[in-house]
Amino acid sequence: TTDREETMVRRRDSLRRSLPSPLSPVVGPSLQYDVDDENLNGSPVITTTTQHQQQHQEGDEELSSNHDSESSAFRMPRSRLAFSESGLQERLLHSQLQPVQLNGLNYLNVVTYLVNVFMSYGIGIWGLGGYVPTRLEISRKYATLVTPPEWAYYIWIPILLSELIFAIAQLTAHYRARPIVQVGTGYFFFYTCLIQIAWTLCFAFRQFVLSFVAVIGALASMASLIANQHFARTRGRYSRTEYWLFEFPFYMHFGWLIMCSAVQFALLLRYGTSSIGIQLAADIVALGVMLPPATYFLLGKPNGPDFVVPLVIIFSYVSIGLALNNPSEAMQALYDHAEIVATRTASYFFACTVGIMLVPTMAVFLAREFCTINVVELDQLSTGSSRPYHVLPGME
Repeated sequence: TTDREETMVRRRDSLRRSLPSPLSPVVGPSLQYDVDDENLNGSPVITTTTQHQQQHQEGDEELSSNHDSESSAFRMPRSRLAFSESGLQERLLHSQLQPVQLNGLNYLNVVTYLVNVFMSYGIGIWGLGGYVPTRLEISRKYATLVTPPEWAYYIWIPILLSELIFAIAQLTAHYRARPIVQVGTGYFFFYTCLIQIAWTLCFAFRQFVLSFVAVIGALASMASLIANQHFARTRGRYSRTEYWLFEFPFYMHFGWLIMCSAVQFALLLRYGTSSIGIQLAADIVALGVMLPPATYFLLGKPNGPDFVVPLVIIFSYVSIGLALNNPSEAMQALYDHAEIVATRTASYFFACTVGIMLVPTMAVFLAREFCTINVVELDQLSTGSSRPYHVLPGME
């Protein structure tokens, strides 16, 4: 009997350890607390009757009755305290309503944003009060056929404003601990801005090889951020508010980094070689490399199309074409009229190509969003799945 009793004790302890946390959904009309007298830290261990525990109660009670009938020497010292249902609900509600504290990542995102804005403006635009050339002065001196006009760089205003909204929103109690912030964004925003600051410094001191490496690194870091947010979102529910607060700023930033990478590639060859043929080839390649990302975000994205990156790329193509309508004297002295016209035509052609893919894809997306009925199964509600079935009107 001793072996049998030890086996039953081990099974009993195993069942108790397998029970879920006390924060599990509470079921049943009455609630009780089980307080262990042998708790290590001297405070009572509180457990409740949960849905998962009900599956084990009958077997646990049967083991207890058999064990008590055969021997009382192995009975564990227990005391039972009864609390009212209102008291338990008040405790649970109080624990759930306590705001999550800000952590280091929340503060780091704010500091990163402020430092990035300061460096971008202080060096890229202000030039440290004239100590270093500004980004505009360097772009004019080493202009290429794919260098966008000055007004195109004002796209940084909506990018930085949307990232400011992100930095503020991720401090609020409602969003500070969300997976889209803590897991999805993670430290990738910090990495991207850090590399972008290095890019600004290298470009200001005309270290074009290092600046090209830096902008490619910033592009790769932002791509990792977007991919990480996608994986974090597929594990939870889809929220349009979270998209506009925490994803839209980075899609717009990523689209413009694609444009900056293409321009940096053309500028690197413009600075490194005097061959007009190689420079012209680099300009055409720079236009072409922006087409695959636009195609991917329209037709190849696993969780459906996104239109921010393609729209930014269309904006880049059109701005390049408009700049070549009235080329500068330096461009006219460096390139033939036919070469300028060919590059301008190619830019408009690529913009139309993305637009041809964009219009029907957006029409299908809008039809699915506003002309279908979302049917969500109960299993999806319990698992947090975010992929509803779409039913056309009249077929429900």
